[in-house]
Amino acid sequence: MAVEYGNLLIQIFLTYYILYILRMLMNKKKRIHTQMVNKKMDELREIPIKTLQEQKDFINLKQPKKGKFKWSWKMIPKLILSIGMFIILYRGWFWLFDYLNISIKLWLSIIIVMFIPIVMNLILEKFNLQKSDWRVFLK
Repeated sequence: MAVEYGNLLIQIFLTYYILYILRMLMNKKKRIHTQMVNKKMDELREIPIKTLQEQKDFINLKQPKKGKFKWSWKMIPKLILSIGMFIILYRGWFWLFDYLNISIKLWLSIIIVMFIPIVMNLILEKFNLQKSDWRVFLK
């Protein structure tokens, strides 16, 4: 069986976004934190001339500093679970595409991969979960 790169790209894309949406829907703390950060960033964006402290706050909200990496044995089961979920979901998409005999050309899959995130960001923006995307550059 030949590898169809268009199908492969779409299957990986669908797998990634399904897992992303599930993680965002399942973790209420993360969702609420994202909404609060977006509200605070909106407030800071409304200020036409920011003080130095407001600029620092905005940068820290947009790109928070992460602590140093600390090794833990608890990371291994989480990593295995994430990889397992990705493989199971990918194989499900692979089976579905094979069963329905779907064949997507590579050029069409590239177009889909470029425009579906814009649509998803529009939807996430309605729930105050996403603010910046490619549309800034396309205006």
